[in-house]
Amino acid sequence: QNQYSTLNCDGINEEKVNDFVGLLTADDLAFAGSVLLKDNSEVNFTNYLKNTNMYWWLLTPILRDIETDRAFAVKNSGNLWTGVIYGTYHVRPSIVLKSDIKLISGNGTKTNAYKVDENPFEENTLAYEIVKNAQNVKNGETTTNTTKLSPVPESIPAQQVSGVDEKTLSITEDDYGSSYYFRGNIEDNYLNFNNMCWRVVRIQGDGSIKLILYDKEYKCSDAVGGDNAFSSIETVFGSKLVEEKHIMDYINCKENQDCLRRNLQNWFNQNFCTNNPSENTVSNTKPDLKSEYIDKLKYETWNLGDWTTIYSTSGRNLYEPYERLYNNDISKRYVSLKTFSNDTIKVNDYISTLTADEVALAGLTADGLDNANNNNYLSLNSRRNWWLISPSTNNITNGDDVFFVDFRYYLVPGGWVNLNNGGNNRPSIVLNKNIKLTGGDGTKSNPYTIE
Repeated sequence: QNQYSTLNCDGINEEKVNDFVGLLTADDLAFAGSVLLKDNSEVNFTNYLKNTNMYWWLLTPILRDIETDRAFAVKNSGNLWTGVIYGTYHVRPSIVLKSDIKLISGNGTKTNAYKVDENPFEENTLAYEIVKNAQNVKNGETTTNTTKLSPVPESIPAQQVSGVDEKTLSITEDDYGSSYYFRGNIEDNYLNFNNMCWRVVRIQGDGSIKLILYDKEYKCSDAVGGDNAFSSIETVFGSKLVEEKHIMDYINCKENQDCLRRNLQNWFNQNFCTNNPSENTVSNTKPDLKSEYIDKLKYETWNLGDWTTIYSTSGRNLYEPYERLYNNDISKRYVSLKTFSNDTIKVNDYISTLTADEVALAGLTADGLDNANNNNYLSLNSRRNWWLISPSTNNITNGDDVFFVDFRYYLVPGGWVNLNNGGNNRPSIVLNKNIKLTGGDGTKSNPYTIE
């Protein structure tokens, strides 16, 4: 009579953990119909959680005796049980769906189970369509698309180049949440916008969509390859300034100084703004967009990377992205889209270019010409070296180096190309979340279009 169940968790000594997966509690089982009989007698009953083939763990502790702690478990009869924590029982994973998950079909019976929409984005948006198309390929449905939804990619980013037949929409975490990124020999991430052809790089964790320019003069179906992805201006990243971190020249380009951000801003002003001045300096204020772009473009916080020095060797300081993406021990390489520390430099702007991590996620590595990857969507329409915004090393003599993409299809961690040397611009912009789709399937002959 004194036994009761509760799903509240407000005691001062109660432990909690945040995760996507866990176990049921003993109270969950009690509400479902199970009981714990103190004399260990058996009650045979039918319960939807009953599994006659195994004992399985619950998440709830029960007591601590002289020998060890004990936790609740479930017997094969369906009754609650107390097990010593070093005992070997089975595990039944439990997950939690969000409250706004959409039902597609089913009535909950075994022969007609509920089917929910695993697509996290709002219907009729570009993000929703991208994920839906990749789901259709994964499920073997007849479609013109070829990219498959695969939360874990087929090859390991930063450690391996993407495969010839690898065409995946995979998932990683960024500062906003879960980001869906294209990896491999992608054929269906084309988008026409402002009479230019773009490639979708990834859906960011907040639902906004990052693009990179593929061809600035033609519709996607007419693009023939070449240098049209780039500004006609060969530009330096910034100038060598001993008195400050050299990356600051990207943010605050000196008057009449040639630098990447200024040239990107001038290109953006000419194509998206109400006035198109060719500025001599970088602007750190929002430009006035043409009315048709106000609701479409995001004023993004671009992550220029962590300029923390990991260690120094042979007259060079090695920055954090270099250590992650170019570690001599390939097994220790990894990609991250998250902010690492207070030394991560960020800038707000409508335009920039990609990070080295985004290029590694797409399928390129920093292993030189022997591991070049021309079977990758970022390698197409790319006949020149192009700048990225991730720091690499600092050479005492020549200044800072940043990552760039070699025209022969691999990621280069600087080394011999510092901020003073010429590279080319490849503009990247970000579309606002929930931007509406008007047509297309993302293929080159039928690119996505937006309202």
